[in-house]
Amino acid sequence: MHRPPMELSQHTRDQALGRFRAIHQGLKRKKTPSQQDQYFMHQVLDAVEHLFIAEIRERQSRVPGLKVSEFGHVAVWGGDLSPGCQHCVDHGFAPIRSASECNLTCSFCYYGDDRSTVRPLGQDQYEVEGRPVSTRELKLMLHRAVKGPAQIESIAWVFLEPFTAADKHPELIAFVKELGLYQHMYTNGTLCTEDNLRSLAEAGLDEIRFNLAATDCSKKVIRSMHTARGLFEWLCIESPMTPEYFARFVERRADILATGVSHIHCAEIHLNEANFKSYRREDLYQYSRGYISPMSSRRLTYDLMDLAVVEGWKDVVLHDCSNEVKFLRGVSGERFGLIGYEQELPGMPLWWFEQALTKYDLWGGQN
Repeated sequence: MHRPPMELSQHTRDQALGRFRAIHQGLKRKKTPSQQDQYFMHQVLDAVEHLFIAEIRERQSRVPGLKVSEFGHVAVWGGDLSPGCQHCVDHGFAPIRSASECNLTCSFCYYGDDRSTVRPLGQDQYEVEGRPVSTRELKLMLHRAVKGPAQIESIAWVFLEPFTAADKHPELIAFVKELGLYQHMYTNGTLCTEDNLRSLAEAGLDEIRFNLAATDCSKKVIRSMHTARGLFEWLCIESPMTPEYFARFVERRADILATGVSHIHCAEIHLNEANFKSYRREDLYQYSRGYISPMSSRRLTYDLMDLAVVEGWKDVVLHDCSNEVKFLRGVSGERFGLIGYEQELPGMPLWWFEQALTKYDLWGGQN
């Protein structure tokens, strides 16, 4: 006979722990969890997610001037999103990889220390949706994207470090400019010079984004931001919110804000097999069966917003580039119910479930 699933709220904490341990022992014996056992595990995931999002909603309510939209999935302070960021939220952008390498190795990098899985690209090659294409083929794809149903609004030159292949971009950037598409590029900033920045600006790049976390807010990169301010319409920072980056940003915030930065994207870190080891000891949660992230990452976003409010920062926008935003982007396609928001780890490690049941008040003080 089918039995309805037992809700987590119907367990005491001790009962929930006992049930998880029984499931764990069964997995060790290679026993497939029952449908009800799987439902129980999912409830633990959901309960921690809901608890954390409730905490974020409370933080949001205390930020004066914060604009929250899309049922709470978008939160912006200080103005409006940059065009590149808005296109990303609307899923109206096409990411293109031009580089085969990065000159840095960061603890939060999605590629990890070993880049052996990265497909090398030749001088006349780019990668779009995992497919290597030539300049001629890419031009055809871009031309069709403008004419066709794809509704592409902008191009994002992303992945690894585009400035390791800086000379590949001006011709294509100029071509994209003629098509009337907006363009932005990500960089760690270490290879930027006045000459190569000017070359990209003159070709038609609209927005440049610096990942300051990659260099611990290097003074050299901050100087490159000053140079870029005079060349590009939008000067942005997009960095994953780590404790180390947050501390150095706060230390050097006067110099950073003096660059005239337009927009600061505070990216919530999502974990995969390459970077999980750097954050496995942190409090983790999974949003909507998708990205797994350390809770500290999004908390730091609101710590930065609180500082901006107290100090009255002017002419700069702070964006909570969270898993909620990425979920919103993932449901912005044409087909209803098709969600391009996937997990990058197989799931939470089993030790997490016992930790969650022990550490968090998943019963609202009723247990």
